[in-house]
Amino acid sequence: MSIELDMWLMLKQAEQAEQAEQAEQAEQDEQDELLEKQFEEKQFEREYAEEYNPQGDQEQKYFGEDMQSIMDRIDSIETIDQVRIQLGHLFDFEGYFRGGLDYRDLVLKIARDENGMTLNRREAALDSNIYPKVYKVSPTYRWILVEKALDFVQNDHDRFFPELKGKMDLEDYLTNIDTIDYYKNKFPDHFKDILLVSEMDKITPGPYLKKFVDFFNSSPLASSDVGNRNLGLVKRYSGKKGKYVPVLIDSGLHGDMGNFRGIKWRNKT
Repeated sequence: MSIELDMWLMLKQAEQAEQAEQAEQAEQDEQDELLEKQFEEKQFEREYAEEYNPQGDQEQKYFGEDMQSIMDRIDSIETIDQVRIQLGHLFDFEGYFRGGLDYRDLVLKIARDENGMTLNRREAALDSNIYPKVYKVSPTYRWILVEKALDFVQNDHDRFFPELKGKMDLEDYLTNIDTIDYYKNKFPDHFKDILLVSEMDKITPGPYLKKFVDFFNSSPLASSDVGNRNLGLVKRYSGKKGKYVPVLIDSGLHGDMGNFRGIKWRNKT
């Protein structure tokens, strides 16, 4: 009787595990369908904007009809400073070192100065597991043409980093890693007494968090400035079925370019 009961319990547990797995897969499929719908809506918005957007008309008048015209025009400008002066008014978005143009399902990242060219060179070498696919690169790294990612919102953060939910966000987690590294280096005999260490030890990174932690730890110039605004979602395929995964849309590899937000303590001057 005991053997039969044990067998029944084992089968019941296996059944429950299978049901939980099916429920998790159904939730994943539902999320992917929602992202697919968002992607289609954004695609429609871009097509509508191309037809009725004065900005798009201005870009076409200035550059010509295709992206290659834009890239050739940028490369033909004599100096990188002139790129910013001549094209800055056309940027769809602008950061400290680079500006960018949205073009259908692509983004053209354009350097505003030498640091921007360095960032383009560094990002062109990144794996598409951590960064959007890079399709074309300027010989001088004045621009890189990359895959356009979907926006990353708080619901995505909770979905891909469930181990951080209610505790901290990805940026805080990476900042804490750097803080612990500082105390470990400066106070090697006492750093384990710091409350932050025990709080971090309670978190076991899942696959997506581990991916970003590995990148942060393996890249001396990497920054912890990876809030939702610097993340995006892209579709990656394993077999026939694709799924959306988080990537950096800005690598943050600027640790040698000044005391900017999120740089590691070892790079601060």
